[in-house]
Amino acid sequence: MTNQFVIPPDDTVIWRYMDYWKYEQMIQKRSLHFTRLNVFDDLLEGTLSPSHLRAIGERHPEHCESLKEEFETFKDEGYRSVTCWYIGDYESNLLWKTYTTSPCSLAIRSSVARLRDSLPRSPAISSTQSEPRDSLLPFIPIKRVLYMDFDQNITDNENFILQDSAWFHKSLEYTLENELRACVTGVASFNPPETSQRIRTSHGWNIPINFVQLIDKVIIHPCAESCFENCLKHLHSDNGLPEDLILHSSICTSINNIDSYSTDEKQ
Repeated sequence: MTNQFVIPPDDTVIWRYMDYWKYEQMIQKRSLHFTRLNVFDDLLEGTLSPSHLRAIGERHPEHCESLKEEFETFKDEGYRSVTCWYIGDYESNLLWKTYTTSPCSLAIRSSVARLRDSLPRSPAISSTQSEPRDSLLPFIPIKRVLYMDFDQNITDNENFILQDSAWFHKSLEYTLENELRACVTGVASFNPPETSQRIRTSHGWNIPINFVQLIDKVIIHPCAESCFENCLKHLHSDNGLPEDLILHSSICTSINNIDSYSTDEKQ
Protein backbone atom coordinates (compact mmCIF):
# COMPACT_ATOMS: atom_id res chain seq x y z
CA MET A 1 0.00 0.00 0.00
CA THR A 2 1.36 3.38 -0.94
CA ASN A 3 1.02 6.41 1.28
CA GLN A 4 -2.23 8.12 0.30
CA PHE A 5 -2.61 10.45 3.28
CA VAL A 6 -2.41 13.57 1.16
CA ILE A 7 -3.99 16.98 0.85
CA PRO A 8 -6.15 17.30 -2.28
CA PRO A 9 -5.60 20.26 -4.64
CA ASP A 10 -6.56 23.68 -3.33
CA ASP A 11 -9.60 23.97 -5.60
CA THR A 12 -11.13 20.66 -4.44
CA VAL A 13 -14.78 21.32 -3.53
CA ILE A 14 -15.88 20.24 -0.04
CA TRP A 15 -19.27 20.27 1.70
CA ARG A 16 -20.69 20.22 5.18
CA TYR A 17 -24.42 19.48 5.63
CA MET A 18 -26.20 20.54 8.81
CA ASP A 19 -29.42 21.64 10.46
CA TYR A 20 -30.01 25.37 10.80
CA TRP A 21 -29.48 25.49 14.57
CA LYS A 22 -25.94 24.15 14.18
CA TYR A 23 -25.15 26.75 11.52
CA GLU A 24 -26.62 29.50 13.67
CA GLN A 25 -24.40 28.50 16.60
CA MET A 26 -21.32 28.38 14.37
CA ILE A 27 -21.94 31.84 12.98
CA GLN A 28 -22.85 33.47 16.28
CA LYS A 29 -19.90 31.91 18.12
CA ARG A 30 -17.62 32.49 15.10
CA SER A 31 -16.13 29.06 15.62
CA LEU A 32 -16.01 25.65 13.96
CA HIS A 33 -16.70 22.64 16.13
CA PHE A 34 -14.15 19.80 16.17
CA THR A 35 -15.62 16.55 17.51
CA ARG A 36 -13.57 14.15 19.66
CA LEU A 37 -12.76 10.86 17.95
CA ASN A 38 -13.87 8.88 20.99
CA VAL A 39 -17.52 9.94 20.59
CA PHE A 40 -17.84 8.70 17.00
CA ASP A 41 -19.91 5.58 16.31
CA ASP A 42 -16.95 3.96 14.53
CA LEU A 43 -14.96 2.31 17.32
CA LEU A 44 -11.92 2.00 15.04
CA GLU A 45 -11.51 5.80 14.80
CA GLY A 46 -8.03 6.82 15.93
CA THR A 47 -6.95 3.29 16.83
CA LEU A 48 -4.18 0.91 15.84
CA SER A 49 -5.52 -2.28 14.32
CA PRO A 50 -3.81 -5.68 14.70
CA SER A 51 -2.17 -5.18 11.27
CA HIS A 52 -0.76 -1.83 12.40
CA LEU A 53 0.59 -3.36 15.59
CA ARG A 54 2.21 -6.18 13.62
CA ALA A 55 3.91 -3.64 11.38
CA ILE A 56 5.20 -1.70 14.37
CA GLY A 57 6.37 -4.88 16.05
CA GLU A 58 8.38 -5.86 12.98
CA ARG A 59 10.08 -2.50 12.51
CA HIS A 60 10.17 -1.02 16.01
CA PRO A 61 9.62 -3.86 18.50
CA GLU A 62 11.03 -1.83 21.39
CA HIS A 63 8.28 0.79 20.95
CA CYS A 64 5.31 -1.44 20.16
CA GLU A 65 3.70 -1.66 23.62
CA SER A 66 4.36 1.96 24.57
CA LEU A 67 2.94 3.22 21.29
CA LYS A 68 -0.14 1.05 21.68
CA GLU A 69 -0.71 2.46 25.16
CA GLU A 70 -0.17 5.99 23.87
CA PHE A 71 -2.79 5.58 21.15
CA GLU A 72 -5.26 4.09 23.63
CA THR A 73 -4.70 7.05 25.95
CA PHE A 74 -5.20 9.53 23.11
CA LYS A 75 -8.46 7.79 22.18
CA ASP A 76 -9.83 7.30 25.71
CA GLU A 77 -9.05 10.82 26.90
CA GLY A 78 -10.23 12.51 23.73
CA TYR A 79 -6.95 14.19 22.79
CA ARG A 80 -7.83 14.29 19.10
CA SER A 81 -10.82 16.11 17.59
CA VAL A 82 -11.79 16.52 13.96
CA THR A 83 -14.07 18.45 11.63
CA CYS A 84 -15.32 16.33 8.73
CA TRP A 85 -16.20 17.46 5.19
CA TYR A 86 -17.48 15.65 2.11
CA ILE A 87 -15.39 15.85 -1.07
CA GLY A 88 -17.50 16.27 -4.21
CA ASP A 89 -18.18 18.62 -7.09
CA TYR A 90 -21.96 18.56 -6.63
CA GLU A 91 -24.67 18.38 -4.01
CA SER A 92 -25.57 14.96 -2.70
CA ASN A 93 -29.20 14.03 -2.09
CA LEU A 94 -27.99 11.13 0.05
CA LEU A 95 -26.05 13.48 2.33
CA TRP A 96 -29.03 15.81 2.70
CA LYS A 97 -30.96 12.84 4.07
CA THR A 98 -28.09 11.54 6.17
CA TYR A 99 -26.90 14.70 7.93
CA THR A 100 -30.03 16.84 8.20
CA THR A 101 -33.26 16.22 10.08
CA SER A 102 -35.65 18.67 8.39
CA PRO A 103 -35.89 21.08 5.42
CA CYS A 104 -34.70 23.81 7.80
CA SER A 105 -31.15 22.90 6.93
CA LEU A 106 -28.30 23.88 4.63
CA ALA A 107 -24.96 22.88 3.20
CA ILE A 108 -21.79 24.94 3.33
CA ARG A 109 -19.84 24.72 0.08
CA SER A 110 -16.15 25.47 0.50
CA SER A 111 -12.77 24.29 -0.81
CA VAL A 112 -9.58 22.86 0.59
CA ALA A 113 -7.86 26.24 0.24
CA ARG A 114 -10.73 28.09 1.93
CA LEU A 115 -10.78 25.69 4.87
CA ARG A 116 -7.02 25.86 5.27
CA ASP A 117 -6.87 29.65 5.09
CA SER A 118 -9.82 30.16 7.46
CA LEU A 119 -8.21 28.19 10.29
CA PRO A 120 -5.79 29.68 12.86
CA ARG A 121 -2.18 29.67 11.69
CA SER A 122 1.01 29.08 13.60
CA PRO A 123 3.01 32.31 14.08
CA ALA A 124 6.10 30.38 12.99
CA ILE A 125 4.63 29.71 9.55
CA SER A 126 5.46 32.20 6.82
CA SER A 127 3.16 32.97 3.91
CA THR A 128 5.89 33.73 1.37
CA GLN A 129 5.19 32.23 -2.04
CA SER A 130 8.77 31.01 -2.39
CA GLU A 131 8.40 28.35 0.32
CA PRO A 132 7.29 24.77 -0.39
CA ARG A 133 3.54 24.21 -0.22
CA ASP A 134 3.76 22.02 2.88
CA SER A 135 5.38 24.84 4.84
CA LEU A 136 2.30 27.00 4.26
CA LEU A 137 -0.07 24.64 6.02
CA PRO A 138 -1.68 25.71 9.29
CA PHE A 139 -0.67 23.85 12.43
CA ILE A 140 -4.03 22.07 12.14
CA PRO A 141 -3.36 19.25 9.63
CA ILE A 142 -5.87 18.72 6.81
CA LYS A 143 -5.93 15.47 4.85
CA ARG A 144 -8.14 13.25 2.76
CA VAL A 145 -9.34 10.24 4.75
CA LEU A 146 -7.88 6.93 3.61
CA TYR A 147 -10.30 4.00 3.71
CA MET A 148 -8.58 0.70 4.39
CA ASP A 149 -9.09 -2.91 5.28
CA PHE A 150 -8.01 -3.05 8.90
CA ASP A 151 -7.04 -6.71 8.51
CA GLN A 152 -4.70 -5.99 5.60
CA ASN A 153 -0.98 -6.01 6.29
CA ILE A 154 0.45 -2.49 5.96
CA THR A 155 4.09 -3.09 6.80
CA ASP A 156 5.14 -1.20 3.67
CA ASN A 157 3.44 2.00 4.86
CA GLU A 158 6.10 3.52 7.11
CA ASN A 159 4.34 6.88 7.08
CA PHE A 160 1.34 5.43 8.86
CA ILE A 161 3.52 4.30 11.73
CA LEU A 162 5.71 7.35 12.08
CA GLN A 163 3.31 10.21 11.30
CA ASP A 164 -0.17 11.32 12.39
CA SER A 165 -2.00 9.31 9.74
CA ALA A 166 -3.89 7.22 12.30
CA TRP A 167 -6.26 10.15 12.75
CA PHE A 168 -7.05 10.16 9.04
CA HIS A 169 -8.02 6.56 8.30
CA LYS A 170 -11.33 4.72 8.49
CA SER A 171 -12.55 1.25 7.62
CA LEU A 172 -13.79 0.42 4.12
CA GLU A 173 -17.44 0.44 5.19
CA TYR A 174 -17.34 4.26 5.25
CA THR A 175 -15.90 4.75 1.75
CA LEU A 176 -19.01 6.51 0.43
CA GLU A 177 -18.36 9.39 2.85
CA ASN A 178 -15.40 10.48 0.67
CA GLU A 179 -14.19 12.52 3.62
CA LEU A 180 -11.70 15.29 4.16
CA ARG A 181 -10.91 16.20 7.75
CA ALA A 182 -8.92 18.64 9.82
CA CYS A 183 -7.58 17.51 13.18
CA VAL A 184 -6.68 19.30 16.40
CA THR A 185 -5.15 17.99 19.60
CA GLY A 186 -6.29 18.74 23.12
CA VAL A 187 -2.86 18.49 24.73
CA ALA A 188 -1.06 21.46 26.27
CA SER A 189 1.26 21.94 23.29
CA PHE A 190 -1.73 23.06 21.24
CA ASN A 191 -1.69 26.64 22.43
CA PRO A 192 -0.61 29.15 19.77
CA PRO A 193 -1.82 32.73 20.38
CA GLU A 194 -4.45 32.54 17.63
CA THR A 195 -6.36 29.81 19.51
CA SER A 196 -6.36 31.45 22.93
CA GLN A 197 -10.14 31.77 22.68
CA ARG A 198 -10.82 28.16 21.78
CA ILE A 199 -13.56 26.67 23.95
CA ARG A 200 -13.76 23.11 25.14
CA THR A 201 -17.17 21.46 24.82
CA SER A 202 -18.56 18.15 26.02
CA HIS A 203 -17.76 16.59 22.64
CA GLY A 204 -14.64 18.44 21.50
CA TRP A 205 -13.47 21.99 20.80
CA ASN A 206 -14.87 25.17 19.26
CA ILE A 207 -12.04 26.71 17.25
CA PRO A 208 -12.22 30.39 16.14
CA ILE A 209 -12.50 30.63 12.38
CA ASN A 210 -12.83 33.22 9.61
CA PHE A 211 -16.22 32.41 8.08
CA VAL A 212 -15.91 34.99 5.31
CA GLN A 213 -12.84 33.07 4.18
CA LEU A 214 -14.37 29.63 4.75
CA ILE A 215 -17.73 29.96 2.99
CA ASP A 216 -17.98 29.91 -0.77
CA LYS A 217 -21.75 29.42 -0.85
CA VAL A 218 -24.54 28.36 1.49
CA ILE A 219 -27.00 26.02 -0.24
CA ILE A 220 -30.58 25.89 1.04
CA HIS A 221 -32.23 22.49 1.50
CA PRO A 222 -34.16 21.36 -1.63
CA CYS A 223 -37.45 21.24 0.31
CA ALA A 224 -37.01 24.48 2.25
CA GLU A 225 -39.79 27.07 2.16
CA SER A 226 -39.19 30.72 1.30
CA CYS A 227 -39.39 31.82 4.93
CA PHE A 228 -36.28 29.76 5.67
CA GLU A 229 -34.29 31.69 3.07
CA ASN A 230 -35.37 34.94 4.76
CA CYS A 231 -34.25 33.55 8.12
CA LEU A 232 -30.82 32.74 6.71
CA LYS A 233 -30.48 36.19 5.18
CA HIS A 234 -31.27 37.82 8.51
CA LEU A 235 -28.66 35.65 10.21
CA HIS A 236 -26.04 36.68 7.67
CA SER A 237 -26.98 40.34 7.87
CA ASP A 238 -26.82 40.34 11.68
CA ASN A 239 -23.37 38.73 11.65
CA GLY A 240 -21.62 40.58 8.86
CA LEU A 241 -21.87 37.88 6.19
CA PRO A 242 -23.01 38.68 2.63
CA GLU A 243 -26.56 37.62 1.83
CA ASP A 244 -25.59 36.77 -1.75
CA LEU A 245 -23.69 33.72 -0.47
CA ILE A 246 -27.06 32.00 -0.08
CA LEU A 247 -28.23 29.92 -3.04
CA HIS A 248 -31.11 27.57 -3.75
CA SER A 249 -30.42 23.86 -4.13
CA SER A 250 -29.86 22.53 -7.62
CA ILE A 251 -31.71 19.32 -6.69
CA CYS A 252 -35.30 19.20 -7.92
CA THR A 253 -37.27 17.69 -5.04
CA SER A 254 -40.98 17.76 -4.39
CA ILE A 255 -42.07 19.56 -1.25
CA ASN A 256 -43.97 16.38 -0.39
CA ASN A 257 -40.64 14.75 0.42
CA ILE A 258 -40.55 16.73 3.66
CA ASP A 259 -42.43 13.85 5.26
CA SER A 260 -39.52 11.50 4.50
CA TYR A 261 -37.40 13.12 7.20
CA SER A 262 -37.06 11.35 10.52
CA THR A 263 -37.74 13.29 13.68
CA ASP A 264 -34.65 11.69 15.22
CA GLU A 265 -31.61 13.95 15.22
CA LYS A 266 -28.79 12.72 12.99
CA GLN A 267 -25.22 13.28 14.04
